Parts: sequence; C-alpha cells; structure tokens
Amino acid sequence: MTHSIPHAHVHSQAMYALISPDIKPNPREPGTYGIACNRISSLPAVIDIMFTSQNGEPFNLTIPSSELSVGPFDNDPSTCQTLVNAFDGLELVGGSLLKHWYSIWDIQNQRLGFAPAKL
Repeated sequence: MTHSIPHAHVHSQAMYALISPDIKPNPREPGTYGIACNRISSLPAVIDIMFTSQNGEPFNLTIPSSELSVGPFDNDPSTCQTLVNAFDGLELVGGSLLKHWYSIWDIQNQRLGFAPAKL
C-alpha cells in the first residue's frame, strides 16, 4: 500500500499553493515535494478528497494534517517529504487516507463504501 497520494502535476501544485508557498518540488526526487520538517506541525493543512455517493451527493474524506509528512528525505534529513506527489496520468488515494476509513469494495457492482475507522 502506498502512503503517498499521486496526482497530476497541476493538481499537486494547486493543493500545495493552498497549504503553504514553502512546499517546493524536490529536484533530486522528481514528482516529490517537501518542506522543512520543523514547519510541518505549524501548517494549517486539511486535505479533503471528494467522492460522490450513489445518489449523486458529494462527500469528503479528510486526511488529518498529521499525515502531511511521510518523513524526511534520505538526501536531506531536514526536509520532510509531503504526502501528495506529482505523477501525471495517475490519481490515487493511499494509506494515509484509507487508514482512517473502513472501506468496503464491491467489485461486482463497481462500488466502494466508507465508514470512519476507530484507530
């Protein structure tokens, strides 16, 4: 399971523009972004991923701000890699979102259900 959330470059940049201008691409690891690790706890990050219910109603699943960092980069331990990566052609939600929700996959009917998980 992946803990990062890959999205198109344009979506990743837009998300980080809303969180902090200090979150920058890491040129040593294409597609990743980072910020000084000592800044993570002060970020007002709330990441909501919107889904649509079977009856057409939108609903959000929220990733807590505590999940924004996936840990320091190997090549720069003072900079923490942030959760959303840039990867064109792929949009996924990873373990950082799904571990907060009980998910039921109905493959036959191509449906997915969610309920809050008790951690």
